[in-house]
Amino acid sequence: MIRIIEWQHAFTIPFADNVHDVLKAFLRTSIQGEWRFDESAEIDNFVLHLRRGKWKKSLFGGLSPAFPTNDPKATPMTLRITLRPTSSEVLIRLYHWFHYNFVEQSQRTAEMEKWYGNYVSREVAELARYLRDFYRLPELPEIA
Repeated sequence: MIRIIEWQHAFTIPFADNVHDVLKAFLRTSIQGEWRFDESAEIDNFVLHLRRGKWKKSLFGGLSPAFPTNDPKATPMTLRITLRPTSSEVLIRLYHWFHYNFVEQSQRTAEMEKWYGNYVSREVAELARYLRDFYRLPELPEIA
């Protein structure tokens, strides 16, 4: 049985034209592991769909998580980023989903949730620093 754990983060930055490209550059080269764009998702200018880790083809089409793995960079994860621009700022929301085999790893659920929660939080903090440095913002975006 597959279980999914979700984390949500959000922050705003001053309006910028090329936010998509900057986000893509960070995500494709993240120290936490490379994200790949989900080609099965609808293409949208305001929503990015990404995958990380090991996935296998499903019998019914599409992809499903590949288990087991103890390597965080190989753990099946999905990420959706939404961008809501206004005339003065861009609200960036990140939704991370961690997929794991509940039957095989049920004894370690709380430990895994905490560890992957910290893993995701580190990556979100790195993204905030990257955006601050790239856009030369006076301060770090506040992560909610």
